[in-house]
Amino acid sequence: MGADGPTAAHPPQADSSRPTASTHLARALSRILGTPVHEVAVSTLAGGASREILRFDARTTDGTRTCVLRADHRGNEAPEANASEAAVLAAAGHAEVPCARLIHDDTAGELIGTPALLLEHVTGEAIARRILRDERFAAARTALPDDLARAAARIHAIDPAAVARAELTRLSDPVERLAADYREIGIVRPVIEVSLRRLAETRPPAGGESLVHGDFRLGNLMVDESGLAAVLDWELAHLGDPDEDLGYLCMRAWRFGGPGEVAGLGDLDAFLDAYAEASGRRPDTAAVRWWQARATLWWAIGTLRQMQRAHEEHPNELELLAIGRRCAEQEHDLLRLLFADHLAPAPEAHSAAESIPTGSGGPAPAVTADAAHGVHAAPSGPALTADDLFSAPTADELLGALSRWLTRDVVAGDGSVTAFRGRVARNVVDLVRRQRSLEPAALAEVSAGLARLGVAGEHGLAQLIREGADPAEAAALVPVLDTATRWRLRTSNPAHLQET
Repeated sequence: MGADGPTAAHPPQADSSRPTASTHLARALSRILGTPVHEVAVSTLAGGASREILRFDARTTDGTRTCVLRADHRGNEAPEANASEAAVLAAAGHAEVPCARLIHDDTAGELIGTPALLLEHVTGEAIARRILRDERFAAARTALPDDLARAAARIHAIDPAAVARAELTRLSDPVERLAADYREIGIVRPVIEVSLRRLAETRPPAGGESLVHGDFRLGNLMVDESGLAAVLDWELAHLGDPDEDLGYLCMRAWRFGGPGEVAGLGDLDAFLDAYAEASGRRPDTAAVRWWQARATLWWAIGTLRQMQRAHEEHPNELELLAIGRRCAEQEHDLLRLLFADHLAPAPEAHSAAESIPTGSGGPAPAVTADAAHGVHAAPSGPALTADDLFSAPTADELLGALSRWLTRDVVAGDGSVTAFRGRVARNVVDLVRRQRSLEPAALAEVSAGLARLGVAGEHGLAQLIREGADPAEAAALVPVLDTATRWRLRTSNPAHLQET
């Protein structure tokens, strides 16, 4: 269901395209629930980017039974994946993992015509920022780290034989899997290249093999006022190292601005101690942080994949392109997770640029420490341009998508533009404005750093890494990567440089 899944705070909206009383649904639910169903009220729940989510209020002789149906969208049916998730959910329920109980595996599409899962309705909140900030979840925030440790331990204790019929994939080489994904997208990002190398060189011993949830994080958890109510969204479940789930939970993107390392809430060592108490195995802290870095790299590649989904006819073109600029956030975090020893403190001269106000002319270009150094080698390749430095999508691509969105959804639209899409548009305008303001200083500083390494752009830097430049021995490489990444962040999301 994801971060915008159904919640008690977001009541379902009546679906006028469906009958509030369906003879077909009533008969099918009567058989599935084992009691006569006289009438079914159907409503659509919020969220469901990958699946349609419906609420069924089934009126029976004994009262109303509320269920949730998670169904494939028409034209995007995946019966094998639906059956696999059903098998995993059944095993999780049997193992007493807090989750929405599986009532019926409707891979055959009996209920609404597409593969679906019929689940017990769970009351609570799934939107991460509300869980982290609303006063009514204050007690839950205290309880959640230990709740999550116990839930993860129960997931990882499930015998893989119990999910054999799910035919789950096995993540046997987590670094090569990412390397293959990176090669497939065909975009050159030196931070990704050097991170792949470092992860391969520092891979810890496996923590065993178990069922792995695969998307264990805030946004995929239903939380009530007392703590964890249910673990949601099991479609990425697979077999692998249990430490993968623990590191993934700690990824900065999934903290949603919260101060704690674990889901924005808790201390990592305390969380691992609670996991050890529940599972009998105390994971190595360094190993979990390796998996945290691996998750961060996975999402860096994922942002670029999302960007590549954009095309002029896609209704979410602008949002998908903007996600591509968020790769810089993950690159910034990767450098701190994997190469902290080679990073200098942020220069004071940059503080004004990081907080440049919308519409300001920005700071005047300054001679930085990088630019003051002599050039030790003649750079190879064409001179660095703004499009090279700030990477894909370019400012012109973003503005083109913005123009198409305004024409289609605002000028010629039906007046139903959402506040969310408006915020995306505003953020793109602010991003391009900041970039235009910062380009001269950014190009001067990054070009100077690249020149000292004897290259002129990203491709040359990537080639240095591929040919064996080792940041552990060549400490000059990491600061140049960090300089470029920080300039990208100053345009796309300056707040990321200040957040914990």
